[in-house]
Amino acid sequence: MLTWLRAAPGWQAADYAYRASELQLQAARIRAGLSVSAGGTLAATKIPWDSGEWVNSSSVNVTVSASVLPWSPAREALRSAERSHQAAATELRRTRADLTVQLVRAYAGAGQAAAALSLARAQRDLAAQVFAAAQAQRSAGVIPAEALLERQTALQNAEAGQAQAERGVTLAVNQLRRLLNRDVTLPNTPTASAPLTFRVSDLNEAGLIARALSTRPEVARAAVSVQDAQASLRAAELDARLPDLNASGQFGEIGSSDSASGKRVSGSFNLKTGVASAQATFPLSDTSKLPTGAVLSLSATLPLLGRTQGNVLEQARLGLQQAILALENARESVTLDVRTRLSEYLDEQGAQVALQTGVTRAQTVLDATRARQGAGTATPLDVRQAELGLAQAQSTLQAAQDRLAVAALTLMQASGDLDHWLLAALPALSPTPVSPVPVSPAPGGRP
Repeated sequence: MLTWLRAAPGWQAADYAYRASELQLQAARIRAGLSVSAGGTLAATKIPWDSGEWVNSSSVNVTVSASVLPWSPAREALRSAERSHQAAATELRRTRADLTVQLVRAYAGAGQAAAALSLARAQRDLAAQVFAAAQAQRSAGVIPAEALLERQTALQNAEAGQAQAERGVTLAVNQLRRLLNRDVTLPNTPTASAPLTFRVSDLNEAGLIARALSTRPEVARAAVSVQDAQASLRAAELDARLPDLNASGQFGEIGSSDSASGKRVSGSFNLKTGVASAQATFPLSDTSKLPTGAVLSLSATLPLLGRTQGNVLEQARLGLQQAILALENARESVTLDVRTRLSEYLDEQGAQVALQTGVTRAQTVLDATRARQGAGTATPLDVRQAELGLAQAQSTLQAAQDRLAVAALTLMQASGDLDHWLLAALPALSPTPVSPVPVSPAPGGRP
């Protein structure tokens, strides 16, 4: 069944989202690395316009650029993409765990629905026998009319309970269909489904909380938000402190314009963006008559009015404080969730002993009733009622064991202990169920 779940749309959608994050990270790495490009220019000039002649020029160039300072936007974008990729990985694990827990809940519900239907049928059969016996007794004048009506009411209630149980089976099948995106046939006998045996051995609260705080996606996402806010604050501080300073230079056959220049190399560096670039230009015509020289330039921009760096810096500080508060809130929420799941598991675990005793008591009553039947002091209906009581006690115990298994799984999910090797132990539906319950297909032929 877990194999079916991995092919379901919800599971595949989570895989696609993680793959998209991987592609975004790869693109960020490419943008932050060395960039090499080639180009060309073709120009035609005529100076002066009234008496000059057209002069054609063409050249090819190669440009190399790289982000050389740690605060360059490309490098910061790479760090942000890495953090986003880590968050996507935790989100993938969370989605897979959620889907698996949903599947276990649906599986447990399917088993309980099958058990409820089996009991409802047994109750209906017993009520029919009791009503038939009451009719015979009424015909013989042994019981009054109101007693017969009481047995008839019990039969009608049993029939209504059977119809309700059949609808419960249909609902359980549809829930499994929705999760697995495939047709599922549910057995109507409780023994046709494998039992759930998930249990938690380590119930140390401090250890569970510590593992949850280090692995839960909520905490990981909040931590990524804090790192993003810290990066935004660093960028705002640099923007407020560093001037927009740009240094550039050229060396080679330099003319009055780019189209009139010859072979040359040029380079530039911007302090604020941290990007350095170099370019080599090769003309396709003879430029040996041009003189060889060099050009160096340094430019800076300082805003005098409309300076917003102070406001941006204050916003970044407030954003960091909000992210820190969100992280603390996420840690507190995770801690409370672990304690809640642990309490639920302990409650379900504590109820097992009393329910097991109830099964033992029902078995004892059945044995005693059979012995009285052998002695002639009990009727076959008394035995059927005792058998039904035992089946009800066993069904109640099995439902409690399923709830304990689901509580164990949710506790493991809350503490971050839900690993893939554990998920692989999920039992499968019986491929050849006994007396399958027919279910009409969903609209459109899809679950």
